[in-house]
Amino acid sequence: MNSWERERVNLVREHVVVAHVASILIFALTLVSLFRVALDPQFMFRWTAMFAAVILLGLALGYLSKSMVPSDGSRHSYRLVGYLLLGFLLAVATGIVVVTGGQESSVKVIYVIPVILAAVNYGKRTGLIFAGVASLALLAVCLATGEGEFSNKVLEAGLVHTGVFFLSSWLIGGLADIEKGVRQYLARLASEDDITGLVNHRHFHERLDYLLQQAEKDRQPLSVILLDLDFFKFYNDTYGHQRGDEVLKETGELLRAYVSPPGFIARYGGDEFAGVLPGVDSHEAAALGETLRQVIQHHDFYGKEIQPQGKLTVSVGVATYPEHAASKKELIKCVFDTLGKVKFTSKNRVEVYFSVFDELKNVMAESERDLLNSVRTLISVVNAKDRYTYGHSERVVRYARQLARKVGMPEKEISLLGYGAFLHDIGKIEVPREVLNKLGPLAREEWLVLQQHPVWGADMVRPARSIAGVIPVILYHHENYDGSGYPEGLSGEQIPLGARILRIVDSFDAMVTNRPYKRPKTTTEALAELRRGSGRFYDPELVEEFIELVQETKRSEILA
Repeated sequence: MNSWERERVNLVREHVVVAHVASILIFALTLVSLFRVALDPQFMFRWTAMFAAVILLGLALGYLSKSMVPSDGSRHSYRLVGYLLLGFLLAVATGIVVVTGGQESSVKVIYVIPVILAAVNYGKRTGLIFAGVASLALLAVCLATGEGEFSNKVLEAGLVHTGVFFLSSWLIGGLADIEKGVRQYLARLASEDDITGLVNHRHFHERLDYLLQQAEKDRQPLSVILLDLDFFKFYNDTYGHQRGDEVLKETGELLRAYVSPPGFIARYGGDEFAGVLPGVDSHEAAALGETLRQVIQHHDFYGKEIQPQGKLTVSVGVATYPEHAASKKELIKCVFDTLGKVKFTSKNRVEVYFSVFDELKNVMAESERDLLNSVRTLISVVNAKDRYTYGHSERVVRYARQLARKVGMPEKEISLLGYGAFLHDIGKIEVPREVLNKLGPLAREEWLVLQQHPVWGADMVRPARSIAGVIPVILYHHENYDGSGYPEGLSGEQIPLGARILRIVDSFDAMVTNRPYKRPKTTTEALAELRRGSGRFYDPELVEEFIELVQETKRSEILA
């Protein structure tokens, strides 16, 4: 429920309570009017106690009447309790009319109170029904107390009362129905996307806030999946935005079918969809993300054959609370970072959030945590200085680990290689920005400065003894297999295995990444370039293993 809806419900509850308390007081005053009460101090205490009891009864009925406006804002819940309460008020009104003279009673108008309450709470139709019931009750009282007949005066008064009942219920109930319709329309405008009918960006955040509070309270996981249509701008440019909107609507319908309440799917913006999955961990969320990816790419969208892969596909990022993030802001950042990695590399894939820093925290000693925070800051500075390689380290970590696992490297060494791959460019903090982003060839002096970044990087992490194994990876990742590299000119197997792996995957990512001074190579072109450098820059055996790894990955994506 929106915050403004909650506020409205609270205000309505307040008026319901006051109305029922006032109703009881009116009934009580009507009964008191039958007696001639002397304002004698001897009787004041007795009458004060009686009125206090009446007020308490009214408050109790008012509290019970809260069920007529439940916390979810729906008027269709707890109707039975509401009807019973209104029936009770109708019965009390009948009793008062009988006691105060029946056919000759001067307070028959009190029947209008339950009629008005019925119209306000349940609309015109229910109000008219209660108006009819009140009119019949009044007729029955008049007949019962008038021995089966009544005068023209009583008949005229009864017709007037009946008219008041029906007019009140029609007018007040009609206005209540109009207010309800307008409120529902405004609520739709405020919370639904007009193209897909899904939850919109604003309401996504409101519902996520609430569900995160529930997850924290219940100590349950909550996953967010973010889906982005691949090459959707190309589709829009080809077929126009009207066709594009149809694709967005179809996609929303497909996604919504796989997410059950209290989870939901939202259109986050543009060609992005977000799913919130309470009680779902990262493994289950990734499995659902893969299902959704398959559903989208196999759906028969109009014009899908013109897409780069001959089908419309989605890239999917997954992040989970509290496994990956402790707050909504962190959770959103994690899932966007993950989606960004997928979009930058191969697209049409599902990836769960992964942070090298989280792993490093677990393996580094407590005394080295401050150093880790400093390293994290330095890497952020490097990314800011070298904007064209932002995300490069994260991608290199993934490539390096996959290749290391393929060639049988032990898991402990794979972990160290991953840390080294993430930190391998940290020494660039000492390299001037204009050198890192220079469009043309580097001057000799500039080249000599750049060649020092592996040495500077190794020196920066040397104090962290827990990860001392990453130093050779950082220091030697620019050594060439034929001995022509830097900083020490090592060759062949003199170069540590981790550094040889990093040399290959680092070069591959640089080749396929867009730079201001060169267009990115295709995967095929980059692999051919690696093969040409085999034996000169790169370990020949590792090159062939990496080429096989990439081809296997591409084949699995094509067959998916």
